[in-house]
Amino acid sequence: MAQRFSVPEQGEASSNLPGQPLRPRGSNDSLEMFDGDGMMPTAGESSPEPDHSYAQRAQASLFAYATNSASSSAPNMSLLCDEDDEVQYFEEASLASDAFPKFEEIRRLGKLCDVTLVVDDHRFSAHRVVLAATVPYFRAMFTSAMVEVQQNEINMHGIEPDTLEQLVNFAYSGKVRITISNVQSLMVGASFLQLENIVQACCQYLQSRLQGSNVLAVRQFASALGCLSLVRAADQFLQKHFVAISRTDDFFALPLEDVIAIISRDELHVSSEEQVFEAAMRWIRHDAAERKGRAADLLACIRLPLLKPQYITDCVASNEIVRGCLRCRDLVDEAKDYHLMPERRALLQTFRTKPRCCNDIPGIVYAVGGLTNDGNSSR
Repeated sequence: MAQRFSVPEQGEASSNLPGQPLRPRGSNDSLEMFDGDGMMPTAGESSPEPDHSYAQRAQASLFAYATNSASSSAPNMSLLCDEDDEVQYFEEASLASDAFPKFEEIRRLGKLCDVTLVVDDHRFSAHRVVLAATVPYFRAMFTSAMVEVQQNEINMHGIEPDTLEQLVNFAYSGKVRITISNVQSLMVGASFLQLENIVQACCQYLQSRLQGSNVLAVRQFASALGCLSLVRAADQFLQKHFVAISRTDDFFALPLEDVIAIISRDELHVSSEEQVFEAAMRWIRHDAAERKGRAADLLACIRLPLLKPQYITDCVASNEIVRGCLRCRDLVDEAKDYHLMPERRALLQTFRTKPRCCNDIPGIVYAVGGLTNDGNSSR
């Protein structure tokens, strides 16, 4: 059976010495019993005393100890020697990692929330301090003189409700789910809230899924958001697979300026300039009525002098679109002159006479050597 212990009232001196356990009181004292499940009335009592929590009882005991120590005539005793001035620090290693899950639990219960984010008819409650600590956009908002500092509700524009919910959850958990269906909206929302790590994670997600059918769309999207690493990755993929991509609907839908930028690159992976000429003609024929008037602008970016003479005569010069444009015919004549007058090629050098190069293809190193007349090796 559990023993009964008295809890001194405030101001009542305890007969127990400091540091010793509380002694059981006599039979004439008021009785309380703690059996691990709460306070229980003792036999003989007509009604239970009001229940006190463990924290309240502990606080009362500490108060009694302090009161007894202060009123005692005995000299104060120091637990350690005066000469002992060593400092020791205690660190709760899991405090930070445990805190945010608790914050999230409190938010889910709707407790202590002091701001509501509103998108259309969706509302998301949160804690300003958590948002400010984890989201740069909100840190700037809540720590400056912006009007939102005094508002309990903040209207969010330019971000989808589902995306905002994901990013608010991220502020508490540090995790976000990226899928093919949400990656674009997530990138837009993360960029808006200045969550650069999420933006980069989305870039890596898209980069690992680049295909001929989506590379142009991904490049355009990345360029609009200023994600230069993804733009560069898309450019490298496009250059490597140019011939196949030039047959896709996305390529045919490109504006003239983008096509010119692509076919002007030195790094295009093509076996010959014929593939570039044919890609340009396919783009023009996709909407000939609107585009054939810009044929000369495209032909000026193609390295016609590097085509075989027979191809120039049979395929380029005889092309209906080329024959109908004076500037196109002049470019064909330039290519013919390059082949007909090899002695003048030094004077005919332009960027159109420069072969394309593929910077990301491993190079080949040639080692040339032999023996001199006296039999010594040379390099």
